[in-house]
Amino acid sequence: MSIPDHDIAQREHAQFVSVLREAELTNCQRFTYRSRRMRGEAH
Repeated sequence: MSIPDHDIAQREHAQFVSVLREAELTNCQRFTYRSRRMRGEAH
């Protein structure tokens, strides 16, 4: 039972996308936190 190539590619792509989304989220949070702190609204 071999897994078709396109299935492997799809799975790898999904992993890649989720990692990218996580990175985007953390970057976004860091950015909003930094800009808030500059305005003195950070809690």
